[in-house]
Amino acid sequence: MINISQKVIEIFKTLDLNEVEIKIYLALLENDKLGITGISEAINLSRTNVYNYVEKIEDMGLISKVPDTATLKYQSVSPDKIIEVLKQKEEDIQSKISQFKKILPELKNLEVEKNPTQVKMYEGEEGLQRIIEKLLKDESLKIIFHSSIKKTFFPESLREFTKQSAEREKHIQEIRSSLNKGTDYNPTKNNPNHLLKIAPESLSLKSDMIITPNRILLVSYQGRFLGVEISNKFMTETHNSIFDMIWENI
Repeated sequence: MINISQKVIEIFKTLDLNEVEIKIYLALLENDKLGITGISEAINLSRTNVYNYVEKIEDMGLISKVPDTATLKYQSVSPDKIIEVLKQKEEDIQSKISQFKKILPELKNLEVEKNPTQVKMYEGEEGLQRIIEKLLKDESLKIIFHSSIKKTFFPESLREFTKQSAEREKHIQEIRSSLNKGTDYNPTKNNPNHLLKIAPESLSLKSDMIITPNRILLVSYQGRFLGVEISNKFMTETHNSIFDMIWENI
């Protein structure tokens, strides 16, 4: 009976062979040519069961029938063939990856069904506080502010947000209206991860926008504070791309 180490078994299993099939291949490798009876005796398995396994191994190209023999016999191919089989499996996997990438957009569209759009409204200073609490938990932020830093709505809330963001070294990209040109506003001084750019005068900004990794916030101060939070993967990705384009061209 053939003895094989667990290490050999585990390596051969990467070829999608089970332990019996591995033993059949190794028995033929060790004994040159064997018939069904010889294989059965070598691995201590009934002839009927041997028949059930040799076909798969032959289809994989690891064993072959011996031509011009009175009785049916099998022989193993060189172990070098294993490398070829593995390379073929690698090519097959790469092909499947390529095919999967082609259908990936279609599959992502199905995610919408599992992740429906959620819209939340926030009003007044209390609503602003709730938004700030959530923003402080986000890993990164992209912000567009339309107003002048000298005429900030709810300045105490903004100062507290800026302070806590600096303490946490939160990653922030901020675009401010051209109204802030020439001011001494410099959040990077206290938080090196808080980057600031001033928008050109040609970019008309009438409201604020905040982009988090998984949602967007549209903010207006017409009359009173109003924030609309939209949780939607595709809308977030779109606004994220628009922000990046603006950022790179300022």
